[in-house]
Amino acid sequence: MRKNVANLSNEEVDWLHRIMTNAQAGRPLSSADKARLDLMKEYVTRSPGSRLSHPYNQPHSLPREPLNAHSEVIDTNIRYGRNKVDDYAADSTARVPSDHDRHLADYHDQMAGRDVRLTDVSVGELGGAHNAVPHKGLSITVERSSEEYQRVKRVLERYRVGKNKGAADREIVGDVFFAATNPSGLIPRFHTDDQDIVRGLLRINGIKPTGPVLTQPFDVTINGKTIHVVPID
Repeated sequence: MRKNVANLSNEEVDWLHRIMTNAQAGRPLSSADKARLDLMKEYVTRSPGSRLSHPYNQPHSLPREPLNAHSEVIDTNIRYGRNKVDDYAADSTARVPSDHDRHLADYHDQMAGRDVRLTDVSVGELGGAHNAVPHKGLSITVERSSEEYQRVKRVLERYRVGKNKGAADREIVGDVFFAATNPSGLIPRFHTDDQDIVRGLLRINGIKPTGPVLTQPFDVTINGKTIHVVPID
């Protein structure tokens, strides 16, 4: 059973369109794009019962430590914006960064001196640990296949966190909820520019999101676990 295109996120569709356009123009895949494509090919050939984790959730070499008081978990787009700006600076034939990419790169750079972390899915979306250094990974306190984790994931699905196509987004957020912390009880901080994530998490709080862009930080709790969400415009 193959992955239906309806399960792709908007970002995945944009990415596939970009690599197809490059292929038609005779431009070779970058190593990061090739690694990501290989992961997606492996995922769509799995049996349905083996898909508890997202395809980008793969082993990587980034160090994993419990979050501390200086830790900031960022979503994929923030580091991806930084990488796109760097790639274009190094090679003018690379994809031209958008204004939003540059905004995310600036936001990323403002975290200099903080303990910036990425989830396993984010590392996979970036094409591997070499595109994520010097950041660290995230340790979680349960198996993703556990009932405790799956209960949180079902809540994220029910409130359409990341919308209906946001499987990767929900696994990123799920890992933040179960992040190991030192000291125990520390509330993880999660930064995202994805308004579909933000709106879904606000719905869990019983808030009907209004307005095109939401930027007010807030806490959200699921089954006794709390994270602090920092939206980015």
